[in-house]
Amino acid sequence: MYVEYLDFTVKNLNQARFVKGFKEEVASHEIFRSHFVWQGVKNPVQVVMRELGIEYREENWEKKSKKEQKEALRKIKQEEQRREFNIEKDPLIRLYYIHLGVEKCQIIFLFHHSEI
Repeated sequence: MYVEYLDFTVKNLNQARFVKGFKEEVASHEIFRSHFVWQGVKNPVQVVMRELGIEYREENWEKKSKKEQKEALRKIKQEEQRREFNIEKDPLIRLYYIHLGVEKCQIIFLFHHSEI
């Protein structure tokens, strides 16, 4: 619930530059560094942190067959849909960088619906 995602396959992506750029974009926009507090306060409050990292996972599926890769991707999406964000403390963005083969990767960008 409340978990949205984008996923896409990319060829010839410079991983270090992509991840660095992604983190820089998160750092430059307040909404990506926000938490929402509603317990113990009169009115809900959006709290903008000076710094807030993202949850980043890197996996290597190069040795998996296409069928195994497809099943693993389905499983991640299913698990992430069930895994809720704690909007009072967790980063509201998750990023997966998955190696699929030579010069080919899968990106999964998950976010709480309040981020968009």
